[in-house]
Amino acid sequence: MQADKLLLSGFITERQRELLDIEKLENFFKSELYGKIKKAKRVYRERRFNLLAKPEEVIEGIPERDPDEFVLIQGVIDCFIEKEDGSFAVIDFKTDKVYGYGAEGILVQRYANQLKFYCRAVKDITKKDVSEAVIFSFELMKSINLPEDIYKA
Repeated sequence: MQADKLLLSGFITERQRELLDIEKLENFFKSELYGKIKKAKRVYRERRFNLLAKPEEVIEGIPERDPDEFVLIQGVIDCFIEKEDGSFAVIDFKTDKVYGYGAEGILVQRYANQLKFYCRAVKDITKKDVSEAVIFSFELMKSINLPEDIYKA
């Protein structure tokens, strides 16, 4: 079982192991996304970044500001992988409690801007293109591919 391997390797504590939803974890390890991660040339996890952005890029609806004004964004990207073609995929894991029709759209709406900044940061870090942005919802147990304008921005 993967959770036991994480415990034995010191990646998680016994207490953390007890809190895990083993069924969801086991299903994730059987997912197509996990297969992509396993096949990746390189895997980066919990990567910190700093990024400058215009205030109107960060807060929707505010008027344009002074062109020399920037906001510092600091964040941690859950995971990004180098694919076989040399491009990168950004993966963000979510545990939001969303249900039913439209649940995927809710997650995309909530996190599209965040993923846009993650993709920009990965491009800055690697100096290579991002060709995919994915939200993996543990509640829905599925991958949600974000539209191209998120990772090409």
